Amino acid sequence: MHRIAILDDWEHRWADSSSTDRLRQHALVEIFDHHVEAAELTDRIYDVDILILNRERTALDAAALRALPNLRLIYNTGTGLPHLNTTAAQELGIQVFSSPGATAQSVAEHTFALMLAAFHRIPQLDADVRSGGFARPIIRDLGRKTLAVLGLGTIGTRVAHIGQAFGMDVVAWGPTLTGARAEAAGVRRAVSLVDLARQADIFSIHLRVVERTIGIVDATVIDALRPHTLLINTSRAKLVDRAALLQRLTRGDLQVGLDVFDEEPPALDDAIRSAPGVLTPHIAWMTDETWDRFIRSGIDAIESALTRQG
Repeated sequence: MHRIAILDDWEHRWADSSSTDRLRQHALVEIFDHHVEAAELTDRIYDVDILILNRERTALDAAALRALPNLRLIYNTGTGLPHLNTTAAQELGIQVFSSPGATAQSVAEHTFALMLAAFHRIPQLDADVRSGGFARPIIRDLGRKTLAVLGLGTIGTRVAHIGQAFGMDVVAWGPTLTGARAEAAGVRRAVSLVDLARQADIFSIHLRVVERTIGIVDATVIDALRPHTLLINTSRAKLVDRAALLQRLTRGDLQVGLDVFDEEPPALDDAIRSAPGVLTPHIAWMTDETWDRFIRSGIDAIESALTRQG
């Protein structure tokens, strides 16, 4: 009988999902609701042949994969795999599946939650009313603002379409974005990343972290942002030059909406904690609906693979 290990189920989503019973029809299932370091983990799951990884919570290098001789299939919730040595997995004949697009709606919605919270000053106004105040400052519309989207993949395209529904002028740029793809999405294509930054009222980042995108939002790009621009990052902190961002923030003319940080959680004395704007704890993807999509997608992939194996 197959043996499946589900790692880092901190929120008990797999444990509490009735869908997990589908897996139990095919295999013995062990669920780890806390993190176990790889050195100890490989001993505890030595004989598994199917492994489910939740996000990027457990890193598995080539040595860890070789220590699991029966492993033939890995399913990872989400699409980012920096924690997994996929080259070694391929060499060892281990199939790797992920869940592309599962977080798109959740992250796109959270992107606009950050925009609205910043433009409408919702955190400050909520705190003021709760403390007995009733300040009524001038706030800002999203409509007729220029939304600059860096990266027009699945999430970026969804953000662009929601922006259009708000009546925003959407312009996009990406390392591989063509004019034809921009036209198909119904948005304008900036001629360069700096040009994108110069046009922005809101600059929203939606790229994957690969070698060429690390630090792509550098000092030149950040300096090109106009005063009072809102910089949104719901992707990864590594895409932004941290030193350049902190330097620009000292000028006091830039707002941020950040869901990702270089260190998570940020240190108590990290200057980013006092940045003007809105900060959330890397939660854009973490909705009930996303978890349901993760679980269904994973079980479908595993059942399909087992059927092919006979």
